[in-house]
Amino acid sequence: TEFEFLSQLDDWSFPVHFILAKTGMRPGELAHLLIEDLDFENGWISIRNRKELGWRIKTGRERRIPIGPESTNVLRRVIANRVAGPVFLRHRFSTTHAGC
Repeated sequence: TEFEFLSQLDDWSFPVHFILAKTGMRPGELAHLLIEDLDFENGWISIRNRKELGWRIKTGRERRIPIGPESTNVLRRVIANRVAGPVFLRHRFSTTHAGC
């Protein structure tokens, strides 16, 4: 089940998969999501083309996605005290998980 899958994820992977599942966002949209795209007050995520990065939404149409309290809580934990930039930062490689 979805719960079993999510319960097996680490602290970095859980928010990624949780937000993808709860919002229906595409992975590329999530990868290009900026903190500035989050409107917690009104409960929206704005999905925008990123011409400056040479990336555009698959359909080309920008849109807003509603977010509920659970997703808001997860996103707030992910961004912590940051006020701008990518929502999801790169996962840092650790040799303790590489089987070395």
